[in-house]
Amino acid sequence: MNSLTNKLSFFILIILFFGFFSCQDKTKELGLSLPNQENVEVFFTDTMTIETSTVFIDSVNTTNSTSLLVGKLNDPQLGVMTASSVFTLKSDQQTVTKVNFVALRDIIKPNPMDPALFNQISIDLLLRYERDYGSNTASQTIFVHGITDNLSTTGFYTNKSDVAYNPLVLGSKVTNISTDLVRQNLVIPIGEITFKRNCIDLLGGITTDSLSQDNLNSILKGIYLRTDPTTSGAVLSFDATVSALQIRHTAADGKESFLTIPTRQPNASGSTNKRASAVRFNKIDVVRTGTPLTTLTPSSPISSAISVDNACTIQSAMGIYTKLTLPYLNKLVEQRNISINRADLVLYPIENSFTSNFLLPNSLELLELDKNSKRSKFIGTQIINGASITDTIIRTLQREEQSPFGISFPNFLRFSSIGGYYSTNVTTYIQYMINDFNTSYSGNAKKENNGFLIGVAQSTSPLRPSSTISPVNLDRLILRGAKAPTKSLKLRVFYTKNK
Repeated sequence: MNSLTNKLSFFILIILFFGFFSCQDKTKELGLSLPNQENVEVFFTDTMTIETSTVFIDSVNTTNSTSLLVGKLNDPQLGVMTASSVFTLKSDQQTVTKVNFVALRDIIKPNPMDPALFNQISIDLLLRYERDYGSNTASQTIFVHGITDNLSTTGFYTNKSDVAYNPLVLGSKVTNISTDLVRQNLVIPIGEITFKRNCIDLLGGITTDSLSQDNLNSILKGIYLRTDPTTSGAVLSFDATVSALQIRHTAADGKESFLTIPTRQPNASGSTNKRASAVRFNKIDVVRTGTPLTTLTPSSPISSAISVDNACTIQSAMGIYTKLTLPYLNKLVEQRNISINRADLVLYPIENSFTSNFLLPNSLELLELDKNSKRSKFIGTQIINGASITDTIIRTLQREEQSPFGISFPNFLRFSSIGGYYSTNVTTYIQYMINDFNTSYSGNAKKENNGFLIGVAQSTSPLRPSSTISPVNLDRLILRGAKAPTKSLKLRVFYTKNK
């Protein structure tokens, strides 16, 4: 037993001996990559001075948004918002659609004026529900109209744009979205007699085997969705890429034939491919009287210094952003030879500013500003429905470890439900701004310190064209500013200074 014990002790000593020198070697090897420790001091600061304000961009492009918004919402913080949507339909030329069209046409064609046939035809607008802003139990009425003119294929539309529509109501529905969905669709019956008669006459009179765009436009140039202005409770969001108009025939024996006419999707406009053709947009009116943002105008931002809790507000779809500037960042450069080890931007929402009806956005985005405090823009190219389209792109800050001059990896601030804050790493961007201050730096890794805007991320798409293809997101956020008494907006910087 003693012999066995001695052998075990000997082997343990051998393992400890080699383990000790192995650790010594690794430590020495890692140290070779570090600067001379006598020439380096490490500093930490979480008091980088930041100035914040709530700014307003007068109009926001909503052209070709993937969301259709309709409804009315009273937000005590931001005002009363009323949303309407305009969108167009497409004569789908896919094989299955042609087959369905021919089947329906052949039912109607022998006797389109038959009263029994008229009663067997039904038309519905199917709106694919995405989400709601406000109360999903609120009851409100949605009206469907036809627009009187074609949308411009070369321009774009904003939240303040409008088009003329026929006052004749094609269909309507009093809806409570929490109980009225059918397979995720809000179904609005289109029962207006003249429109129904025109649809039947058109389908029965076509001699070809498909419905052309001109055929469709002859009876319906597009759809205007609006809400009853006397009721409020929620703005509803529907998916514009899968909503559709459906014409259905139900025979006496119960057999059904139907034609689905989908929403039109953007594509290149003309041979120049300068901009995606406009196929839809959202109009959003807001009245801010009596809210903390009553005095907010494009020329009159609201400084966080005069707000309770140093508050600043964000609702990008309505043009409301928090502007953030770093007026004393150059002070770091005065200490000479600064290297940023890490820089974190941390934002805290005001606790009582969000509820079950006003949810916190999942993520935020950072938009670069130019020398004139305008959003930094450039001309870029993207692919939409297989077409290469060149358009104006709004530049966003890029994710860490990616080039700050890129466009493909936006830097989003994600919300931590555990910590109760939004945060992101902006190390490279801060280093580039410091390099720009440093007159002894001769490289190209530089960015001007113009500040940036914080907005609700409209989508995960890196490109922000003037003819946007992202959703219009009405989420809003009220933040504690940089001078709030607790949980203030802050830039935490860890940096190294060479002696």
